[in-house]
Amino acid sequence: MVFVTQTALGQMVVERRWDENTPSDGGRLSLEKETLTVTIDQQYAKSILSQVYLNPTESVVEGNCTVRAGEGATVQSFAYWNGQTKIVGEVFEKEVAREIYEQTTGLRRDPGLLETTGEGAFAFRVFPINPGEHKRVEVTVGQRLMRKGQHVEYRMPLASPRASVTVDLFDPRQLSHLSSASHRLSATAGASGGLRITASPLGKPKEIVLGYEVVEPPFTLSVAKHQDSGQDAYLTVSLATPALPPGREAKDVTIVLDHSGSMDGTPLTEARAAAKEIVRQLTDRDHLDIVAFDDTVDTLFPNMEPVTPKTRKAALDFLDRQQSGGGTDLAAALSRAFSFQRSKAERPLIFFLTDGESDAAAVLEVAQKDRSKVRVFTVGIGQGVNRPLLSQLADRKRGKFTYIQSAEAIRSSVQHLFGLVETPVLVTPELTLENGTLLRRHPETLSDLAPGEELVVTARASGQGPMRLVLRGKGPQGPVASETQFNLGTAERRPWVGRLWAKNRVDRILEDISLKGETDERKNEAIELALSYALVTPYTSFLAIPESELTAETSEQMQDARARKQAILAKRQDAVALSRSDMPPGDPVLTVKAPADALRVTAFFPFGLNRELHFDPDKNNWRVRFLVPKDTPDGEYEVPVLIVHRDGREEWATGRYTIDSQEPEFEPVVQCMGDTMKISVVVQSRMREVRAAWVSDPRQRISLALDPRDSQRSRYLGTMKLGAQSDAVRIVATDMARNEGEEIVRCPSPKASRH
Repeated sequence: MVFVTQTALGQMVVERRWDENTPSDGGRLSLEKETLTVTIDQQYAKSILSQVYLNPTESVVEGNCTVRAGEGATVQSFAYWNGQTKIVGEVFEKEVAREIYEQTTGLRRDPGLLETTGEGAFAFRVFPINPGEHKRVEVTVGQRLMRKGQHVEYRMPLASPRASVTVDLFDPRQLSHLSSASHRLSATAGASGGLRITASPLGKPKEIVLGYEVVEPPFTLSVAKHQDSGQDAYLTVSLATPALPPGREAKDVTIVLDHSGSMDGTPLTEARAAAKEIVRQLTDRDHLDIVAFDDTVDTLFPNMEPVTPKTRKAALDFLDRQQSGGGTDLAAALSRAFSFQRSKAERPLIFFLTDGESDAAAVLEVAQKDRSKVRVFTVGIGQGVNRPLLSQLADRKRGKFTYIQSAEAIRSSVQHLFGLVETPVLVTPELTLENGTLLRRHPETLSDLAPGEELVVTARASGQGPMRLVLRGKGPQGPVASETQFNLGTAERRPWVGRLWAKNRVDRILEDISLKGETDERKNEAIELALSYALVTPYTSFLAIPESELTAETSEQMQDARARKQAILAKRQDAVALSRSDMPPGDPVLTVKAPADALRVTAFFPFGLNRELHFDPDKNNWRVRFLVPKDTPDGEYEVPVLIVHRDGREEWATGRYTIDSQEPEFEPVVQCMGDTMKISVVVQSRMREVRAAWVSDPRQRISLALDPRDSQRSRYLGTMKLGAQSDAVRIVATDMARNEGEEIVRCPSPKASRH
């Protein structure tokens, strides 16, 4: 039985039939509610997508969803709900997570699993979705938004035109031209600064598109920093070049077309179409040749030829004749393309259209040996593109990698490529940090920048005191230098900067594995970084499962996985500090029943935090206060707890805690007589404290006391002296979770009440 319903990030497909009596014609999962909450901080977008599905059938089913978050995106968290209980995912090594999931679903229990399926694509499974059940799932996606000239754009597919969309936009730079082609936008000042944007659909949009412009002088260097006490800083450095008119310099263009067997069908059709579009973009100032290859190499002309109507037609006919078949010798084709570059050419360019399925080491060796000034732009075609190879080839030859996803994207992709190959705005850029040291920089080599293109670098930085970061290069009018200053050694909170660095570092390791082979050193570093920074990779997955659903066998597997993760975190305190810095000084309390003489009681929270509990003899239980991530929704949660008994025996238990971030509700009433204000506050639930202070002089304050005559413990009373100052009083109520609500009150009729 297969049920399909569109989601904002892919398709929810229910494909496992557990009830053999259910009719085989199936039905549809219904998307009942969709909420998208976005925070954009200095071009980094954190998107929390929450969806609620209804299973209208009589089957118990498993739900599968593909998350197509886009290039460069990563999943930051994954969770689902069983009723009112949120089951939060933890990152584990992939094989362990999948094995626990499969064993648990076989027992008709409640796990969820999220894995990566490609660049910016993920898939998750949730089981069971019971007949008539409303199943809520939540995925958090992080992605840095690229900038073209001044323009920044955010996009996210939507399943429902009625989806609730809110965006909080923060940026220290001046912004302008906020717009959307898909939604009507309403912007107000946010409670924490920035803009709070609500989006109402125009028609029935399939996505939210939001754009804005950054207003700053050309070649302005920007730095976003995160630093925890005692740790090296994380940096994201960016600079966007101005969107100048394209240059008119003559170009030597070599098109290299892969028509091997792996390109059969749609990939070759799209590659030919893209190559033809390149030919059509050339002018009579340019020169052209074409290299077509499988396991042999063929060329259009013996040497570069000027672009004329005759040579243009010959090129288009040559491309039409290429049929798929044979092996792939990408290195030989690249070597041939290098061999007939004209020494006097001012702008030699190679456009390499392929899926990249070839001997990577041989290709990179050819590129390394070439000493010409030719720039190589790789164009990935088809579903099986070897991204690591094509990215590194382009990087080494000062070009760019472009992935063409569909036939509809060919024209715009080629036009964008030609924007990149015209006269560069910044050549041979170099980044230096004065008075400090840049560590683990990505990318290591900076390529030339075209008009409107953005440079983005992530790095670690060490040092103390004022730092000067400088980017130098050569522009059309001569040397260009841009600089900015900041301090190292001072705490600054932007956790996304650290996560972006970690993702880029892992991506580079995975590229090395793809191109050079898997070694224990590379694999272990990728796994350790992914577990430390909660990243989904080919080696790691999110697993969400109630502790109560674990069997003895899977509990032991989970225990071993957590022990390995704990050992890794102990070595990577910078990652632990980063995860904690994303948490407020929260106040939830975890309590667990365990023997008073237990040697140790440890809680393993899903957000990378482990805490030791302490025995409270007054309450006869073990307890601990802890921190939670800022975006954790209110609700009831479960956490695995390891109890080590006095005799050394280990036992796993389940602890439960409540997250409550709602402001307390209360109703104040004041009476003013003479120089006295009597205050009465009625609360909806027990308060930790209720206090009152003058607005004009907050030092003049009192704490209100419970009314001893009130058996419901819902009324607080207090008295303040009225003086010459304003009679505005701020009342603040703090609940047991330390949430605060406030209200300003005044005497109802000041003149009448004082006489």
